[in-house]
Amino acid sequence: MREGAPDHSRLNEKAPPPCGADQTGTSGSPSILDVLRNIEQPFFTPIYDFAAPRLIFGRVALVGDAATIARPHMGFAVAKAGGDALGLSKALSDCGDIDTALARYDAQRRDIGQRIMLHGRNLGAFLGVGLKTAADRAMAKLWADHRGQMDRITVDGRAFNLE
Repeated sequence: MREGAPDHSRLNEKAPPPCGADQTGTSGSPSILDVLRNIEQPFFTPIYDFAAPRLIFGRVALVGDAATIARPHMGFAVAKAGGDALGLSKALSDCGDIDTALARYDAQRRDIGQRIMLHGRNLGAFLGVGLKTAADRAMAKLWADHRGQMDRITVDGRAFNLE
């Protein structure tokens, strides 16, 4: 191995269990449970995700979180809102009429919002909470393996495999 190169010798070791599962296979990591037991007034914040089935309602355009809400661990809110605003602006300046521009905006931005939201759901499967479908359980199993994490963590074309 050359000097300064990353050490990958541990890549074949078994990855630790996913968050949300302790060594007995029950939900909740002991360290998280310790924290919750010692908080005087714990609070929980629900996490929602949503993608509007369409972004245009007459001459009203949904942008940013009004169009798509991804889970907070995605960190996409500002970037997606900016992309939506830019997409709407470009469509309005490129098209001859407003209705055509709005239809173009909807066609160009709806899919990316849905993909970001679905990718956030897949990443959320790592926590192992609320796994209701076979697809959810399969995704949690994939996330339990460090190789699966490295293959799917980035938001690029491969991460948006919706099949």
